[in-house]
Amino acid sequence: MKRPKPAFTLIELLVVIAIIAILAAILFPVFAQAREKARAISCVSNMKQLGTALLMYQQDYDDSFCPPLAWMPPSGNFDTVNSPQTWDRLIYPYTKNMQIISCPSDIYSPTVQTTYGQVKRSYTMPGTFGWCWFCGNGGIENNYACANNGKFGCEFNVPVAAAGFPAITVMLYERDNCNWPNGWWNWCSVGDGTNELALRHNGTSNLLYADGHVHNVRGFPNNNSGWPNKGQYPVLPGYRCWYHDNPHQASRWSGNWHDILPYHDGIDVTCGGNQGTMP
Repeated sequence: MKRPKPAFTLIELLVVIAIIAILAAILFPVFAQAREKARAISCVSNMKQLGTALLMYQQDYDDSFCPPLAWMPPSGNFDTVNSPQTWDRLIYPYTKNMQIISCPSDIYSPTVQTTYGQVKRSYTMPGTFGWCWFCGNGGIENNYACANNGKFGCEFNVPVAAAGFPAITVMLYERDNCNWPNGWWNWCSVGDGTNELALRHNGTSNLLYADGHVHNVRGFPNNNSGWPNKGQYPVLPGYRCWYHDNPHQASRWSGNWHDILPYHDGIDVTCGGNQGTMP
């Protein structure tokens, strides 16, 4: 009689499959985090290059910050996609590369067809650097010769010297933009505060500061935000909190009538700080 060939039993096969499934469940999240870490590093590289270009712009324009938007009135043959001179286009002579304005982890911002080709913008500039939503509110915009001229919003020039603490002055931040293909490219080139941060990198986001360095910040659970669908805001040194000094709110850098550039109160934070009267 022939002896039966050795083989796996059904139970042994199921045990092996179960072990593989357990290992996959353990390792796949680790692989995903490692992949996201690599993308975050690529994002940091993009922001560093953008920071260098922004600093070069300052040197060529009388030590003034690059504005978020050099507005053009919507009249005549105004092209809503290609005409607005946003910060990324203003520094293009120094970068010669529009691909670095895209974060590899940005899956929400739309790609727009422009004269520069297919472009996706993943970063936004705070309004503190030269554009606010409204004029005539007594803020810094009036100190720097704000001119409305019948246009929506207010453009103003901000000298580099106005940033007393460049190491804590946010110059670019990650955002899920709203530059829809049939929209205006200037929309979302300028923003308000950390409630807009895109926490793309395992719950963290990269920030470019006025001195050229890039720093990664982590959001924290916020159960008292008062904002729908917004739950994680980092508290940033030097910035007033949204809803006026509540440390559980987002930090604000809009350049409106509230905060302008970071204010140093001795403990390096105005969100819940002890500075008393705001500047």
